[in-house]
Amino acid sequence: MSSSSDQIAFAESIAPQDNTVLFQEKKWTNITDSSSNGGVFNGQIQFDLNTLSSQNQWSDLSQAYIQFPVKYSVKSTTAIASGTYSFDHFTAGVKNGFHQFVDSVQITLGGATIQSSQIFENINTTYKMLTEWSTDELKKYGPSLGLALDDYSLSDDGGTTYTGLDNVALSTLVDARGVVLPISRNAGLKERFQFLNSSTTSTLAASAILGNNAATLGKGRVQGSVTTDGATAAVIAGQDMFVGFALATIRLKDISDVCSKLPLMKGMKGFIYVNYNAASTTFTGVSATPVSGLSSSSLYGRCQPCNLNAFTSANSGTFTFTAEVSGVKSTSLTSAAPTFNNARLFCPYYVASPEVDRALSTKKTIRFHERFTTSFNIAANDNVNLTISPGITNPKRVILYPINTTGTGVFANYQSNPLLSPWDSVPATTSPFAALQNMQLTVGGKQMWQSPVSMDYEMFVQETSQQGLDGSMVSETTSNSILDQRKWNQLYRYYTCDVSRRMGADDGASKAVQLSATNATGAPMTVIAMVLYEREIVVDTAMGQVVQSL
Repeated sequence: MSSSSDQIAFAESIAPQDNTVLFQEKKWTNITDSSSNGGVFNGQIQFDLNTLSSQNQWSDLSQAYIQFPVKYSVKSTTAIASGTYSFDHFTAGVKNGFHQFVDSVQITLGGATIQSSQIFENINTTYKMLTEWSTDELKKYGPSLGLALDDYSLSDDGGTTYTGLDNVALSTLVDARGVVLPISRNAGLKERFQFLNSSTTSTLAASAILGNNAATLGKGRVQGSVTTDGATAAVIAGQDMFVGFALATIRLKDISDVCSKLPLMKGMKGFIYVNYNAASTTFTGVSATPVSGLSSSSLYGRCQPCNLNAFTSANSGTFTFTAEVSGVKSTSLTSAAPTFNNARLFCPYYVASPEVDRALSTKKTIRFHERFTTSFNIAANDNVNLTISPGITNPKRVILYPINTTGTGVFANYQSNPLLSPWDSVPATTSPFAALQNMQLTVGGKQMWQSPVSMDYEMFVQETSQQGLDGSMVSETTSNSILDQRKWNQLYRYYTCDVSRRMGADDGASKAVQLSATNATGAPMTVIAMVLYEREIVVDTAMGQVVQSL
């Protein structure tokens, strides 16, 4: 029998060459959000899809992406005596991925809700990227989407001490800010700052060559207050000392499973609602390390989407770090400006030949994943036995995301809510070594594992290697992941179980999802639990309507 390579060479040699042109044109249109005014946003970004309907062409939401301005700033909330202050392009930036700004997404199409609003969409999106992306995809799209994995490297830059995260003293990671991965060890944080933050200082390369056009690099503009003793008057209360803008880019298919499955459609009418995360932290100190008065709060959503790294101040003051969706320039640091001050949805549309137009006009069945989300707490070294959902139809996968909170002893400086910390890598990672053990999931009265398990990396790979885009069984070689064993062990300890296996007669049956587990750490733990379940809709591609929803 001939080898596979010989068979491929033969098949390619005799295969006919098709010169059919399917489409006459492909163009892009953009929809401006209907919820902002002059760069001011109020917790939700709205897009009206009627613009796509007016094109009367074949729109493809699976290729669409969203862009909006994000702003991160440090403000002095009290007057500070004149002195030396230094804020630069390494002062602050975005946590791993612009999708950290997304709290929930709701989509309606033709009057039917095809994606319901569920919180912590950013954590769900991170899980999908970690388990479905390849390293090539991360390399290609990471910079555009603000992605560079947080990590803890073996040694400091230029240092001679070689200690990994497993063996570093906990006291070097935990201080008044909570759990902090220092930028000298965190290559992902450095990469995001270097790519996304472009200083407005005129002598630096990008600004010197491009001037005010540096934003064309697709980067943000940052400006910090850099003064020397006696050069300026005292800082007044409410004055911005650092401000940075970035153009957030998010692919719609990453935050919406149904949009990744939708076919080309005409006459599309509906709305996309994106509820976003924004948060602020106030503290007193002489640098980015607080001495007292640390307090974090959510402005919108539930998470802090940005990192605060470092700055220096000659005199103690009270500072407020804020990360938000905003296109409003600072009144004191005016050189930094957003690329644009509204949100936009970019979507391609195709002009088809008559024959292709007729072929595309059909009713198509779409199966996709929706999500149910809840959370619960486990005391240090304690166990829990609870019901995640009393009844859910066609469950496909359970995902558990653990984070540690304030405890006693060496855990006393852990943050009570690390999701709102600008120093902690959460929610882009789990807490370091946040382990669960003795887990057992029961779905519809049936145990998922023969006996309670303490999941390791090998078991995690087995649970995710057969995870296809539609939840079907696929070859392990075609399933991607950007996690290795070390990263999973240390910082990305997601726990998951494929619960999709069932008899056909069980379709549509409501099943309870129950969990028993033990907190394997010495600190209290909050676990965010997500249940993916299957939905089915039938769409009329020519009319842009949902004709049946299950």
